[in-house]
Amino acid sequence: MCFYLVRPAGALIVATIWAGCSPPGDAELADGNRAAAAGKLDEAAVAYRAACTKSQRAKPRELLGMVLHAAGKTDDARTAWLEAVQLEPDSTQAQLGLANIDSERGDQAAALDRLDRLVQRQPTFSQARVQRAVVFLRRNGEGDVERAVADSELAVRAAPTDPEAQYVRGSALLAAKNVEGAKKAFEGLKRPRPMLAAWGLARVAAAQARNIDVIVHLREAREAADAGWVKARVREDPAFRYLWEDPEFQREF
Repeated sequence: MCFYLVRPAGALIVATIWAGCSPPGDAELADGNRAAAAGKLDEAAVAYRAACTKSQRAKPRELLGMVLHAAGKTDDARTAWLEAVQLEPDSTQAQLGLANIDSERGDQAAALDRLDRLVQRQPTFSQARVQRAVVFLRRNGEGDVERAVADSELAVRAAPTDPEAQYVRGSALLAAKNVEGAKKAFEGLKRPRPMLAAWGLARVAAAQARNIDVIVHLREAREAADAGWVKARVREDPAFRYLWEDPEFQREF
């Protein structure tokens, strides 16, 4: 469950372009960043592809993979990230992206291999810890919940304001049956990420079989998500599977 956010180019890049001494592909990278920040993923991909033709750096391919993955083009994203690591084997964002795809496709061993190497190189890198915690929860083998709790705790320590780290922390605690700890983690997201907070609290309610509260929190998540709501994802979450036959749940979700 990793989400990638491409931010607009900074003033330094813009100034360099105007000075006429930017490395090959930087103008296209700036165009791609602006398009991605505006949610124009196809336009961003075109710009990043143009940057790839002019540069042998990993960066354009890292960013291309991010927007392609966000657009649901998983195979194309994987190709872009593989090209990035071929050029620069230590490309952190590409390795994270490839691990995410491996995990989504059920190959938790391959995902963990990439993430273990990232954590070994950068023990305080919160993104790698967060993603590895998610993989442990998906694999759900002996000791994996405890490993996810440990990784998510270290991720929150390293990046205490990162909503994703906080959400995964809550999910790991819930898997460990620490309901109060999970509830506290999710409640801490109410201001920065209200949709994630509501979704997490719905999962807490589901763990306690508080059916009405599950529906109330999912309604809150839907309202907070606004145009970003995807109804199908409710039924993709196994936490809510036991409610599939509930008439009110069926009507709304």
